[in-house]
Amino acid sequence: MLAYRLEPAGQKYAPKIRLPMLDGLGRRGVVRLHPDGITLHDAGTAPAIERMGTGGLIMDGSWLAAVGFPIPALHAETCAIFKVTRELV
Repeated sequence: MLAYRLEPAGQKYAPKIRLPMLDGLGRRGVVRLHPDGITLHDAGTAPAIERMGTGGLIMDGSWLAAVGFPIPALHAETCAIFKVTRELV
């Protein structure tokens, strides 16, 4: 999944990405992918965002559908790439 910003942010905090198709479908892992040779240019960070970059963040599908997951505050003309997987129990 790609999250991208084309213009400078008009919001103080980056919005969360909701995934309504995952409602009630169990636990999901969210990982931020870092292509080789690419330097990340985040405007800020938070513990959940750091966790997505280091080992993945495990969230319930219902939570992702209702609330979503945080994305880093991105500068204009940048993107973040995320991988959402199903966690097997």
